[in-house]
Amino acid sequence: LARPLPWDDEARERLQELIDAEPVLVRISAAKRMRDAAESEARHQGQESVDAAVLTRLFGLRKTEAVT
Repeated sequence: LARPLPWDDEARERLQELIDAEPVLVRISAAKRMRDAAESEARHQGQESVDAAVLTRLFGLRKTEAVT
């Protein structure tokens, strides 16, 4: 198993926003799925940590940036 990567503060905040947007009953599994995907993508890109750009590539715009 790969060791967890460090996360920068903006990436942690972005992940929490994504988790908070999920229905309560699925948040734990959604959080694990999103963390695993972000760490896998960061490794694939040769990064040593997860930054907010990884989350944006995987999951799109921040809620606060979405056009209404």
